[in-house]
Amino acid sequence: MRDNGYNVAMRRRISVFMSVLALLFLYTGLQVGRLAPALPSWAAWAATVAFYWVLMGWQALYRSNERAHDAPWFPAVAWSGAIATGLWATFMLLSLPVDLGESLRRIFLGGDGPTRGLTLALAGVACGTTAIGLGTALAGPGVREVIVPIDGLPQALEGLTIAQVSDLHVGPTIRAPYLQRMVDAIGKIAPDLIAVTGDLADGLPGRLDAQVAPLAGLRAPLGVYYVTGNHEYYWDAAGWIAKMAELGLTPLVNENRV
Repeated sequence: MRDNGYNVAMRRRISVFMSVLALLFLYTGLQVGRLAPALPSWAAWAATVAFYWVLMGWQALYRSNERAHDAPWFPAVAWSGAIATGLWATFMLLSLPVDLGESLRRIFLGGDGPTRGLTLALAGVACGTTAIGLGTALAGPGVREVIVPIDGLPQALEGLTIAQVSDLHVGPTIRAPYLQRMVDAIGKIAPDLIAVTGDLADGLPGRLDAQVAPLAGLRAPLGVYYVTGNHEYYWDAAGWIAKMAELGLTPLVNENRV
C-alpha cells in the first residue's frame, strides 16, 4: 500500500524535528562540559542525558500512560520538567547567538572562543528570567484591557466588551484553582461576551473533567463561545467540543454567530 502525501509529509517533519533535537542535544552536552570543566567527559554527557529526560520524559509518560495522570507524584515531575524546559529554552536563546557571534569573531579576528565566565553569566540570566516567568505564572491570570477603535461602529455597539481567554493548556500544571481565579477575574469585569479561543487543554476530557469544571461559571449576556486550537486535536477534539457544550459554552465549529 502506497503512503499518501500526508504520511510522507508527517515523516519528513518528524525527521527534521529529531535531527534538530539531536543537534541541540549535542550542543547542550558541550555547554554542560563548558560549565563544569572538572567533570569527566562521560559524566558531562550522562548529566546531559539525565537533563533531557527531565525535559521530555514526563511528556512521554503523560502521553503514553493515562494512569500517570492521577498519580500523586506526577505533578511534581511535570512541574520539574516544565521549569527545566523554560530554563533550557531561555539559555539556548541566549547562548546560541552569542556562541555564533563569538565563533565568527574568532574566525575573522582571531582570539579565543567563548569563555566559561560568559557561559556562566548567560546561565545566570537564564535562571533569573525563568524565575521571573515562573513567578508571573504562579501569580495567576491577569486582565489586560485593549481598546479596539472601529470606524463606523453602530452606536448600539459602542463600549461593547469582550473577554478573550486563550491557551489555558489545562493539564499536569494548570489545574482547577487557576481556572477558578480566571473565572473570578472575568466575573469582576462583567464583559458583554466571552470568547475562549483554543488550546484549552493538554489531556483527555474524561481525565480533566474536574479541572475544567470552573469554566461552567463563565457568564456573559451575549454568550460564551469556544473554538478549538491545535492542542485539542492531540487530545480528542470532538470530546472537548462536547465537554464545553456540557459546561454551557457555545462551540463554534466552522461556523459563526452574529
